[in-house]
Amino acid sequence: MEREDPHHTAPRSSLPRTLAGGATYSRLFLLRRRCRFTILAKGTKCASMSDNEEIIASLKQFRNERDWEQFHNPKDLAIALSIEANELLELFLWKNSDDANKEKIKEELADVFAFAFLLADKYQYDVKEIVLGKIKKNGEKYPVNKSKGTAKKYDEL
Repeated sequence: MEREDPHHTAPRSSLPRTLAGGATYSRLFLLRRRCRFTILAKGTKCASMSDNEEIIASLKQFRNERDWEQFHNPKDLAIALSIEANELLELFLWKNSDDANKEKIKEELADVFAFAFLLADKYQYDVKEIVLGKIKKNGEKYPVNKSKGTAKKYDEL
């Protein structure tokens, strides 16, 4: 007898194998452990899959289709992240900010984000959680009454 997952609108056998963005049902089913979602129809995205989870799933699918996971250890992901950040920085070299090529900025920024997401995933970090945690920590290091309007480092306030 076929079991139906109560979190889906269709029995497992009738689910599409490939969804929007190329994510597969089996991959999305694994993500269900972290978020509840509903498959709406063939070619649509998950209703509650977070943007971060969708990005990471797409990045990992792209990587896995090319058998590149073997190169994606934490050290090399951190190096790639640094290199891409420097390629982004190079776009501003010897120019005013307004003169930098905005399309190239977008491409390099996407590369920076991609490697940052893959590195966070490698350590099973929740991106939202670690960024919000860092904002809170910085709020303690840089209280508004001491840091507003100044670029001084926290130990100089």
